[in-house]
Amino acid sequence: MKKNNMIEDDISEIDYNEMSLFTTPIGQIVQKEKTDIVLGRIKNDTDRSKYISNVNDCIYSISQSFWDIDLTIKLIKFADPKIKSFKMTRVDRGEYLKYHFENYFFRLPKLKDQVLNLLNVVFQLDYAQSNGLERKICSNPILQKKKLLIFIDYFNDAFSKIKPLRDIIAHRGDFSDFNLTMLTIYPSLKYDVKEYDSRLKGQIAYTYIFEENQGILKNAVIALLLLLHNELMEQLKIIGQN
Repeated sequence: MKKNNMIEDDISEIDYNEMSLFTTPIGQIVQKEKTDIVLGRIKNDTDRSKYISNVNDCIYSISQSFWDIDLTIKLIKFADPKIKSFKMTRVDRGEYLKYHFENYFFRLPKLKDQVLNLLNVVFQLDYAQSNGLERKICSNPILQKKKLLIFIDYFNDAFSKIKPLRDIIAHRGDFSDFNLTMLTIYPSLKYDVKEYDSRLKGQIAYTYIFEENQGILKNAVIALLLLLHNELMEQLKIIGQN
């Protein structure tokens, strides 16, 4: 699937990274109505209420995943010895970094699945959330015609950078990255401190790639939400006619 250069340029020129997903038009609509539903101002058992609640929950789960990934990146940076307020010994740092790198590698694919489900819910496709969801979404003629699958490419690009290591974790339950392994074995194998420090800095430097990925994905999701506003309104019209 080729990216639309015009949309890609627009995404790269506008930085939405600090923007809440709920400040988009679609986000504002579903959040307001969801609040009214929770407060009992609107009945919660109508087709419209159920649809609005489902879309709201999808956007909230994506927003939460972005927050979790942001936090994971920050926690990786905390392993830097320059951060004096965060006390950690050399014995701790290897396992600490291993845990948070694994955490990041598992969260990125989850974010992609949540975006796929957002399309599923907004268009009321009623696909089951299973391993075949991406195939069904990407082969849907409506989504293809509207060129919304462009945004999945951004997740595929980000995922391709971490997929080999992620697969190792998922299938072997272990992390085989040599540099990180050397950091975790430092307590039992006291090699040169300068080498340890160099490896530590190199491992933390990966956060540059993670942050770059995060910015691209956040911008792509915001742009997708902006485009989904009209579709939400169309679906609400259809629901109102039934």
